[in-house]
Amino acid sequence: MPTHVYRVTKYNPADRDGHGHYTGPEDTVSDHGEVEAARTRELGLFPERLDASPYAFETEEEDQAVERPGDDDFWADLHRTVTDGHAGILEETYLEGASRWHHLSTDTLFSLRAALAPRARLAVWPPLSTDMTPS
Repeated sequence: MPTHVYRVTKYNPADRDGHGHYTGPEDTVSDHGEVEAARTRELGLFPERLDASPYAFETEEEDQAVERPGDDDFWADLHRTVTDGHAGILEETYLEGASRWHHLSTDTLFSLRAALAPRARLAVWPPLSTDMTPS
């Protein structure tokens, strides 16, 4: 989740109702001009800090993913969860819609780190079930 989210608009935030809808005197029909293309207040724009992006998907709190950098602490924590048997698959998304899946083991974890695409988004999944009993 981004640390800071701002909405930059030509509409004064003082002219918004309790739901965030603009109710002021500016024309909202023509919303594609030079004013919208200009990131300062001197040009009539108002950056508003928001709690979340209006474009973010709404999810149940328990289903929200934890986002963090893939730094040394991440890899140390991942090593612990693989050792404990709580993590078994790493999903590497390196282009929008393109991903690779990697089986995690303590033997190959750090060589896998070196082989990942730069700035890839990583998702950690539990190990595959070993219960293959037919029902």
